[in-house]
Order: sequence, then structure tokens, then C-alpha cells
Amino acid sequence: MIYLYTVFQFYCTTSISDKLKQQGQTYTKDDSKGIETLVEVLRSGFYLGFYHTELSKLNERSYHDKCLPALKTISQNSNFKLGTLEQNKVVSSYRKLIGNASSDAETISSAANIFKQYNDSLSTFIDNRSAGNAVYDIMQGVDYDIQSVFVRYE
Repeated sequence: MIYLYTVFQFYCTTSISDKLKQQGQTYTKDDSKGIETLVEVLRSGFYLGFYHTELSKLNERSYHDKCLPALKTISQNSNFKLGTLEQNKVVSSYRKLIGNASSDAETISSAANIFKQYNDSLSTFIDNRSAGNAVYDIMQGVDYDIQSVFVRYE
């Protein structure tokens, strides 16, 4: 029980999402600034909330929405696009956070910009596996979040 209380205290602070927002401002095409690690830490909290009723607050939409400022900051960085391996990692992490946290019109619009970039430069990206995976990841993340909203309101 102490373990679950400690986990709950750890995830209820905004330290991780605040750090993600900070790194979202500063990542470059050559350095993802650990965004993928921070996203995985947040996602692990969501999973704990799903599997442990004592931590169910971590699985609530209101908690997930606390990630929206970080997602918006990441997408507003001029390096939020397909290109280098580090950029593609950030795009994939963006998807993972949307899929496990939440999205809104602005985050989905930013994802649409990635689709447009991929489509407009298909001949460039067709052989770039990490770019293709990033695009697939974003489609999957947005779809998952939208479907989860529909399920909640059925």
C-alpha cells in the first residue's frame, strides 16, 4: 500500500509534464532532449492507473489533459517535423502521448501537418523507415484517443 501511495504522489506532481514542456521548447533536429523518456514515464503512470484501482485518478481524462500544454509546446517547436532520426523520435513520442493521454483540436491539427509534410514529400520519405513509422504512430495515436472518447460517451 505504501508503494501505491508513493507512486500516486510521484505522478500527481506536475514535475514530469513541466519538464516535458520545457524540453519541448528546446529540442533540436539533432537532440530530442529526452522527450521520448519523459513520455514513457508519463505513460507508465497511465498504465498504473488503469491496472490499480487505488491509482485510478491517473487514468482519468482530467489527469491526462494535464499533458496538453506539453504537447502543444512540442508541436510549436520549429523542429516538429519529419526529418532526422531525433525529429522522428519526437513525432513518435507525440503520438504515444496523444494515444495514452489526450488530444484536442490544436494537437490533432499539428498532427495533420505531419501527414501533409509526409504526403507532400513522399518521394523523400518513402525509404525513410523512421519517418514512415512516425506517421503511422501519429495516425494510431489520434485514432486511439478519438475512439476512447467515443467509448466513454456511448
